[in-house]
Amino acid sequence: NGKKVHVTGSVISGANVTLSNIAGLNGVIHIIDAIITDRMNIWEYLLTQTGYDQISLIRSYDKEVMDMSKSVQTGVDIQGRPVYDTVWTMHNNFLQDYPLTDENQLFTCILLDNDALSLLKEKYSKYYLTPDAQQQELTVATELASDLLLKYQPVTQAGRFESVKDLLVDIDPANIRETYQASNGLVYKVSSADIKIYENKIKTQIIEAEDYVSRYASNDNAWARRYRSWANGGMDMMLKGITRNTVEYDTYDETGDSIIHSSVTFSYNTKYRDNDNIANNLSNAYLSYEPTLYSTAYEIYWMAFDDIEKHYTDFTDTLQQPMILEQKLFVSLPGEAALERKSDATVVNNFSTNTILAAKSVAGVFEESQLTRYTIATTPAGIYVLNEPYTGSDQFGDQYKLICPSYGKATFFVANTPREINANSGVMFLDYIKLVPLVDTND
Repeated sequence: NGKKVHVTGSVISGANVTLSNIAGLNGVIHIIDAIITDRMNIWEYLLTQTGYDQISLIRSYDKEVMDMSKSVQTGVDIQGRPVYDTVWTMHNNFLQDYPLTDENQLFTCILLDNDALSLLKEKYSKYYLTPDAQQQELTVATELASDLLLKYQPVTQAGRFESVKDLLVDIDPANIRETYQASNGLVYKVSSADIKIYENKIKTQIIEAEDYVSRYASNDNAWARRYRSWANGGMDMMLKGITRNTVEYDTYDETGDSIIHSSVTFSYNTKYRDNDNIANNLSNAYLSYEPTLYSTAYEIYWMAFDDIEKHYTDFTDTLQQPMILEQKLFVSLPGEAALERKSDATVVNNFSTNTILAAKSVAGVFEESQLTRYTIATTPAGIYVLNEPYTGSDQFGDQYKLICPSYGKATFFVANTPREINANSGVMFLDYIKLVPLVDTND
């Protein structure tokens, strides 16, 4: 009848095999000592239960859709559109993602009492803030309904059990009021359970540089996806071009008995070939990413390792120093207009009009850098050369942390930072971005 039964050793769905492997002309016969129980699958069982908000949420995704394979066209209307003898079928997006009706998959479903579910909703809600309260409530309820589906496992002792979404759910068997053995898993009616937020529901997020959504440069060949053994995931991204560092120094003039202040500028390039500096005149070339952020504060780090030896060794001038790499991060927060680069190289819709996130690193130094906020230089307008570190605080955080006010998709531009606009507009190196959510450790 399409149902699956569990076979463990010589026990078939709870019935003992008393005589096995009797050969027949068209199959094999086993004699068992009891009737195999006709079991509902998990979703069939949940539909028999009433009063559970968790079940009501899943059912709210039910939608009647036209079954094109069974509907028959009977003609056309006066506008030439097809008319069907329509067969409707029920479609549920939640059950598409989490197939509780599938007899070939096994789950352990935690069915929480409404009071316990409400406590978890309250804890989740502060990290899922959105301007639309109704959408926020739906998002939180959907997250919880899916978080309470575990990879198939019996709960026999208190502990942390892995969900199908790779987070851990805290359950004590003392709180299990009822158990149902379904044809495709287990259902536990539970009076209390917990899901920790800190580094469980909301974890530190690593974004690999090569997993960009889009990129911008004057020529697509300006970007190099490099295979490096030291890189996280085995690859990093590099923007080919030229940048210049200026070294300032003082000398003593014996004749005039005075100190003379001087400077010397050194060029650094990432060219593979002589004609390869194709991003040389491009300010705010960028790699774009679209991470999902929660409504909490973040510390942001990245690995931007300049491993080109000529940038930190074999200098002929004693004043020359390893190249200083400056890169910046534009951010548009969830619910706000997305970042956009204009034709004049300016970037609009950054979270702040007068500050930007950035980090500096030194060529040859393999070290993760924390991004901090800098004030934006007023000239040249819109190019966002780094100025002084931002030492204040505002609605978006302080020098070291960025506050995300709402849950949803953000947009990141990791961009080069020029010191000169018409030439030598800056190179880029990026291995990964690390987002560390500053979640209450007690949650």
